[in-house]
Amino acid sequence: RSTIRAALAPLRRSGKIIAQRGRPSQVVHVSEEHAYGPIYSLFAAVRGAEMSQRSTIRTAEMSASAPAAAQLGLDQSTELVHIARTRYADDEPLAQDEVWLVPDAEGILSMDLSNTALYEALQRCCGMRLTSGNETLHSVNLDVEQAQALSCETGAAAFFIERIGRIDGRPVEWRQTLIRGDRFTVSTSYP
Repeated sequence: RSTIRAALAPLRRSGKIIAQRGRPSQVVHVSEEHAYGPIYSLFAAVRGAEMSQRSTIRTAEMSASAPAAAQLGLDQSTELVHIARTRYADDEPLAQDEVWLVPDAEGILSMDLSNTALYEALQRCCGMRLTSGNETLHSVNLDVEQAQALSCETGAAAFFIERIGRIDGRPVEWRQTLIRGDRFTVSTSYP
């Protein structure tokens, strides 16, 4: 076992495989990883750094939201999948996510999302695989409520990421994520 763990460790650190306690390791398709941008890389990076990762689900329900429906090009009264979670790395808060998904993704509400990448879960339970998207990253200072939720001081630096995820040009996801600036770095490579 120790030989196998030693052989798999560099693959986990590089993000080429993911491992979950009690489940066999899985190969991460690198082309898919790049399609999902920094948030998916955050998930892979935490795992790759061999840190424990988990999420606390604050909300997982069907709910109407006029702003979210507008972002997804739907009627404002449409019931959407709404998931809000706090993400942890080594038991310290790292990020807060708020995700709105089209009604087709309702099956994800029955899944355990406490230690699973959202896109993996979408693909497994709903057959949905994002093919494109756009996201905007801003620097922000945490207000009192945000700082408390992320165990930081008020005014601490953070990243705010807003994403629209699409399948074949159709918006299916609107996500807003707040990530602690002292625990996350954005790196980009160019060919």
